[in-house]
Amino acid sequence: MSHLNPEPPEPLPEHLQYILDWFWALSRCRSYNGYGPNPLSMSEVEAWSSMTGNILIPEEVIMIQRMDSEFVHNMYERSRSSYERKTETKSDEPSPKNRKTFS
Repeated sequence: MSHLNPEPPEPLPEHLQYILDWFWALSRCRSYNGYGPNPLSMSEVEAWSSMTGNILIPEEVIMIQRMDSEFVHNMYERSRSSYERKTETKSDEPSPKNRKTFS
């Protein structure tokens, strides 16, 4: 799947829905920076697993990491697009030198 032309995601098989539920539960606990969400760290996943009693097998961790990578990338792209739209709008405004001031 291309990040530039994303296809609609395939729905998870019903027997794997719990992975998506776990991902969203973990995602609610993530930290953010000035550019958007930070990737989930292994220590966050380990702490969540320990505190909830949900023991993840390696394949589940890999699936959550892949979901997280897509999530962080998509959020970054959204943020970048929003910033570019704001910048384009501001470029249409007169510069401070050309603004009329009233005394």
